Amino acid sequence: MKKLTNFILLLFISQFLYSTNYTVNTLGMTFVPSSININVGDTVTWNNTGGFHNVNGTLNTFPNNPAGFGNSLGSGWTFTHIFTISGTYNYQCDPHLPGMIGSVNVNSPPSNSVYDIVSNSSSHTTLKTA
Repeated sequence: MKKLTNFILLLFISQFLYSTNYTVNTLGMTFVPSSININVGDTVTWNNTGGFHNVNGTLNTFPNNPAGFGNSLGSGWTFTHIFTISGTYNYQCDPHLPGMIGSVNVNSPPSNSVYDIVSNSSSHTTLKTA
C-alpha cells in the first residue's frame, strides 16, 4: 500500500514539475496573445490590465469546448485555469464582442505505454528503449 501511495504522490508532484503556466493579458479590447498552444496539465492565467472585462469559455456559450471555464465581469482581476482535457477551447469577453475573443489549443501528452513504443517502432515487434 505504501508503494502505491508513493507512486500516486510522485505522479502528482511530477505533474506540477512538468506543467507550464501561460499568461494572457487584456490589452484594450483584445486578449494578448489571442491564441495559445499548451499541453494537458498546463495552466493559463488571464490578467485584466485595465477596463471592465471577463473570460467566458462556458459550455453555455461554447458547447463544443471540452470543458467550461470562466470568471465574472469586473476590473483588476486575475483568473487562472488548469486545462486537464485536450482539445480546442474558445473564449470571449462578453461586453466586447466580436473583437475580444481567444482560443486555447490543448495538446494530449505523448503516450509512452509499451503498446505505443512497440507500435511506433520500425519493425512493430521489438521494444526499443524510450
